[in-house]
Amino acid sequence: MKKRIWTTLALACTLCLALVGCARGSKSKADPKDAFVGSWEIVKMVNNGEESSLEDLEDLKDVGMFVYLDLNEDGTFALDVLGSPMSGTWEATDESTGTITLSGATAPLTIDDGLLKLEQDSNSMTFKKIDPSEKVSVPADASSAATHNDGEQLMTPQYFGGDTIDDLDNPTTLDVLVADDSICTIKITAKGMYAGDPGIFFEVTNKTDKDILIAGGDDWSIGGTNHEAVIYELVKAGETLGTIAWFDADDVGTDMDAITGVAGTIAIADGSATELLETVDFQL
Repeated sequence: MKKRIWTTLALACTLCLALVGCARGSKSKADPKDAFVGSWEIVKMVNNGEESSLEDLEDLKDVGMFVYLDLNEDGTFALDVLGSPMSGTWEATDESTGTITLSGATAPLTIDDGLLKLEQDSNSMTFKKIDPSEKVSVPADASSAATHNDGEQLMTPQYFGGDTIDDLDNPTTLDVLVADDSICTIKITAKGMYAGDPGIFFEVTNKTDKDILIAGGDDWSIGGTNHEAVIYELVKAGETLGTIAWFDADDVGTDMDAITGVAGTIAIADGSATELLETVDFQL
């Protein structure tokens, strides 16, 4: 279950980055708002045409992770993505259309059959309206959280805790410098099987005084053929953390010797996933 949760978390956060990075400005009238104002809970996510299943979303809820959107009467909004808060402004064009603005980028809002959709290109989030009293708080620190009914500790995006090379089976040691700038240093130090899927171990050092989030995978490739990888980690200010990117064995097989010529792009954002700081291309 842990890997499926992480996959959905990565989808949610890369979706937010896509909405921020791809949206374009537009003008809209600030009336009426009645249909929009209130608290909304996620029921569907689509990123680059890929939809999170209901099972994925239920898994997140089972471990205390939720996505909420609060549209306030004063034209501000608060978007809580799995414990990472974002804020901005919104406007209503009429009772079923409007816009939302995050970090200077504007994307359309629509209401259809009681569901609210925030979308841009092939990325979208769909919400249902709830009473504010139904909202559940995400634990501030996973170390003090209860365990899920399968014994697995609750996780939040802020406290995944990273990975170690020991999480790989029969790792092959590598030494590939991916990035080294004022924001971070990223190295590839090993590859091996990760819970049945081919994985690559990254060591990330955050050189800034603020948390950073690394994510990516939709445009990765092996030997020139596109294959999606999953990588998502929040690295605290001034700290070094290990994290593993993995490919689906059903897609790429389990022969680690064949996992060569890996290339991809890692997105580096601020800790709340509201600002894309840089992208880093690499090849292994």
